[in-house]
Amino acid sequence: MAQDKKSENSGAGNAASENLSSDRETNTLMLDSFKLAPGDMIQIQTLGVGKPERYQAKVIGIHAPLSVMAATPKSNGKLLFFREGQQVLVRCFIGRDAVAYRSQILKSNLSPFAYLHLAYPESVQSMRIRESARVAVDIVATIETNAGKHSARIVDLSSGGARLLCRHDALALEDEIKIAFRITPSDMDVLMKIKAIVRAINVGEADTAYGVQFVDLRQKEKLYLTNMVYQNLLKDNL
Repeated sequence: MAQDKKSENSGAGNAASENLSSDRETNTLMLDSFKLAPGDMIQIQTLGVGKPERYQAKVIGIHAPLSVMAATPKSNGKLLFFREGQQVLVRCFIGRDAVAYRSQILKSNLSPFAYLHLAYPESVQSMRIRESARVAVDIVATIETNAGKHSARIVDLSSGGARLLCRHDALALEDEIKIAFRITPSDMDVLMKIKAIVRAINVGEADTAYGVQFVDLRQKEKLYLTNMVYQNLLKDNL
């Protein structure tokens, strides 16, 4: 259920309440500075007492300076309930910029379809994302080599490669491998099967860390990986 138990008093025009990490340059700008458009995906995070919940929603319209309209998110195929006046945190990627701002639910409509009016912000926080951005993850993976298959864990991920933990003698430098793992970009369950080359090896006490470079990625795979990286950056830094 998306409704919070206790609304916060701060207005919709305030900057995002969650500070960005200090090693990334952030700016406070107007939402008009970015080209948010119908069809873009935003993340709506509930605020208030209890564990914050995050939901993906599609922008269907913008009426500056009053509201951003978005399709009401669903969970397990069922519409979520948002209370008018409920405080939320909105995050999105526009081009290479991560954007976040505080807002509130102005109106929840069911006709002619379910959609929300989110208060248009006075200002937003933004962060430019490097193309080489990496995020910490914990993803179970299977590695296939000419000698057989091995279990591994991916511990950081970028759109072009990953660092994974596996047993000491599983791989050698410049090995060509196949990696299978699941990710959830925009709440979709996607099974990735990617070719990679081992570019670095760091032997540890319990496991060995292998740096791998993805090769021969299809465009759809690149989009899934980029979406996953950006999604985690939004969660961790804005």
